[in-house]
Amino acid sequence: MRKFTLLVLGLFMALGASADNKVIYQQNFQDKNKALEAWENSRAGKVEMSVVQTQELNYLQLTLGQNNGTRYNSFWGDVYGNELAAGKDYTLSFMFNYAQFGNNSSNAAQRNNEIAIWNVPATGLGLGSYWGSTAELINANATAEAPVEGAAYLFKLTQCASGSAAGDGGYATSATGTCYFNVNVDQNVGAITAPDSINLSASQWYVVNLTVSGQKVDYTITPYGEEAPLRSGSRTLPEGVDNRAGGLITYQARYQGILDFADIKISHEVEGDVAANPTVVLSEVRGNDRVYNINFSDGEELHYTLPGGEEQVIDYWSAYNEVTNVSGSIQVVVTQSGDLVAYTTKGEAKSDVITTPVECGKIQLPAPTYSITSVEEGFGKTFNVSVDNASVLLSPAVALSWTIKYNDGTSETGSYTGSSTSISLSKAGTATIKVTSIPVEGVYYYDANEVVLTNDVEYTIAKDVQYHEWTEAQLSANPAFEKSTEGVVADTNTSHWGGRWMNEHPKNYTDGTDGVADWWKAPSKVFTAIEDVNAYIWFYTLTNDEAGENYAKELLPLIPSTSRANIGILSEEGVVVNTTSYNNCEITFDPAYVTDDATKPNFIEISKVGSYDRYDKQPDCHTVDIVKTDVTTYTLYRFDTAIKSARVFVYKGFVPQATEVAAPKAVVEDANAPIYTIGGVKVSTTEAGKIYIQNGKKFLAK
Repeated sequence: MRKFTLLVLGLFMALGASADNKVIYQQNFQDKNKALEAWENSRAGKVEMSVVQTQELNYLQLTLGQNNGTRYNSFWGDVYGNELAAGKDYTLSFMFNYAQFGNNSSNAAQRNNEIAIWNVPATGLGLGSYWGSTAELINANATAEAPVEGAAYLFKLTQCASGSAAGDGGYATSATGTCYFNVNVDQNVGAITAPDSINLSASQWYVVNLTVSGQKVDYTITPYGEEAPLRSGSRTLPEGVDNRAGGLITYQARYQGILDFADIKISHEVEGDVAANPTVVLSEVRGNDRVYNINFSDGEELHYTLPGGEEQVIDYWSAYNEVTNVSGSIQVVVTQSGDLVAYTTKGEAKSDVITTPVECGKIQLPAPTYSITSVEEGFGKTFNVSVDNASVLLSPAVALSWTIKYNDGTSETGSYTGSSTSISLSKAGTATIKVTSIPVEGVYYYDANEVVLTNDVEYTIAKDVQYHEWTEAQLSANPAFEKSTEGVVADTNTSHWGGRWMNEHPKNYTDGTDGVADWWKAPSKVFTAIEDVNAYIWFYTLTNDEAGENYAKELLPLIPSTSRANIGILSEEGVVVNTTSYNNCEITFDPAYVTDDATKPNFIEISKVGSYDRYDKQPDCHTVDIVKTDVTTYTLYRFDTAIKSARVFVYKGFVPQATEVAAPKAVVEDANAPIYTIGGVKVSTTEAGKIYIQNGKKFLAK
């Protein structure tokens, strides 16, 4: 049986089984567009939001990615109206899952994972940078005239701030491991105070149930699939504080955190019979047909009508879902487009009529797309092949397969279960790339799609610049470069990485056991004295030339968009930006290598070393980007990343323009001559950073 479906049904029955129980608010993310629109309006921070719909569960997913922003909030606000006044009793339940703790969940300074349910007055406040404290913004949430400390939340899980090692206190054991949280603690205190703490596991769904009785809020936290709560307790709100839940706010430890929510429901007891709305959830696509699960509560009768059919009536115990082994649930197969209508009755009570538009028909998967990720001399290339499945109904799992036919008569085949992979072609030829859904008992419920990739362009290396190999003697002899006279880079904003990245761990260190140069295992040692010439890695900045131009011809094929004094060569590392004021310094490329044939793009291969480490250290800090020569959106991230080398690949037969045309202001015969884009379109104005043609010559617009 499917445990997600069982859990949703269990929650529904727990809240809707009583004849006196009425649902005030429910969000099961069945309507993806409406859910995104409603929740998008109240979001904050840099968290990406999406609704994931599977056969077993619909849920909201919050993905932090590489952003520093940590905050996300969404409010349903005052959905109570005249239905429920402040101070009255009700129940609330929701499900959550830390699919992945943020990478910095184990960083003492950034352990800021949190989930909280806030009251209605809090939904009208800006929550600022709140995390785990009783700041003034959360204190101003009482209905009383004076702010009341801790009034804002009804329930809160806050990552602990204790411990000094992974798994000890608030440190996450890993992004996919376990992590300790305090429960209903006003501040992010250092100690773990049992029973007010809980150890949560990544990729584990939990069910939170809140029973609100006046100012007392009882809670249980239960792992999905289990009956006994992992933690239970209560919190008492100050008198005069609105006890009605108004929304949730979350924080995630930055970098790559993923947090999911599902099946949020608020209900309360009323006199007389109440017929709760049935839940109608699309569970499967079966070729032309659509399969829906309809769930309802004990004591009710379900009325439903399929498109083109007559109304059917079934009671709770007669409705049995053989897939989930649960009563009060039926599975219906819709074979033609139209409206699926469902409602429940209980005594004289009737629920809302739930109308679900259904569009039947075969669905074709999107065609795969591809892009070049690496180039070799000759015809050798690596392509990233992917399929964007986000807009496909239920986002089915897919598989990629390909057949490569080379011009010399040889062939290769391959396959990958997933939506993105890399394939390499070593010779001229074509690759037919096909995407299919995963078959169910041998049946493909979605139509396949394919694309043909043609590999017929041969490349040569036109320029190869190994910046990290530029010697001190070479740089010192060049008047365009000036050696730093400081022991560490003189930018105070880089104090937390400057010396460490350049000088920590002396070169040629071995652990003394196997003679292997494990640089990252070396004892930490930072050199700041200028006399440490054998350990210090020199930094050479570019100086302005006599004309005062900032254009860095000395670094071609790279053209950084910053002052020459802010960019230079870190000996044995490469090109770096020496200031945090240039977070993501824009870099363009020598227009001499811009292609003159749109069907044959030229490329620049950029090798970088990052993670605050030297190129001769751990290999996982090395990355390679391949970009077209006319790209104007490439960036270098401040001082923690260096460009080790740049190689220019041009199609065979391409003749580069003279490098001089890449100067800031191209010399033209007629300043009023027409200006054209690379594609030959005449323009009246130019855009900075792009390549144009005037008087038959290319120039970089400023």
